[in-house]
Amino acid sequence: MTDNANDGVFTQVPRWTAPRHSASGPGEHHEELPAELVRDLERGAAALGVARADLLLAAHARVAATLATERELLLGLVAPGRQVPGPLRVTVAASSWRELVAHAAAVAADLPEGPARAELVLDLGVLNSPDGPGSTDAQLGDGEVIRVVCVPDGADGTGLRLRVLFDRAAVDEEYAARVAGYHMAALRLLADDPDAAHHRQSLLSPPRWRSSCTACRGAGWRCRRAPSWSCSRSRCARAATGWRRRTAAPTGRTTS
Repeated sequence: MTDNANDGVFTQVPRWTAPRHSASGPGEHHEELPAELVRDLERGAAALGVARADLLLAAHARVAATLATERELLLGLVAPGRQVPGPLRVTVAASSWRELVAHAAAVAADLPEGPARAELVLDLGVLNSPDGPGSTDAQLGDGEVIRVVCVPDGADGTGLRLRVLFDRAAVDEEYAARVAGYHMAALRLLADDPDAAHHRQSLLSPPRWRSSCTACRGAGWRCRRAPSWSCSRSRCARAATGWRRRTAAPTGRTTS
């Protein structure tokens, strides 16, 4: 399914590079999930009655909503066992993590065949096959800006590693590292309390939160609460977590 994903517009990745940036070509950033987090995700998936892939997809959708500052998303998803991304339409509503996981699992169950020409792709193709093709050779597809590949890790394949592949002409290494960090934070929050309201939680670490608040103050905004991981009521918090209301129509790559 390439040209007719309900005439949708794929979610666009904001461009993020330094001034006078001239780099091009593919880049890659790696992040290994702590063993404790991997175990907590396994237990969480069992408790929720879903697959680990559904937790990864829910966290990815939350990150995508943060990056794009949009709740209605059209992304690319390489489902477990597949090799090309299909178009995934997902809504990241104000809800609990549990509800977001259930929604993500439902829409992924009806994933159309690809390829989808999306800018932002989650690749779970080799999640359940540590020795399968593509575990280390996944590449950015045509028009992709970021592809997050979830790869089994460790001698026994029970670990998990994120490979963030990115187009260096569109985003830089710092941005790719931030995307990986957002995924780690979302997975940690989901595992810690699936009944928490995810839209009231920040994906920023405390140091980056302080940096964001400093930037907000420079723009004439004031944080009414001290920087914290879960603060979500200040304007800085809404900006940091991506939950600002957009009035303009979303922009991005069309399905045609």
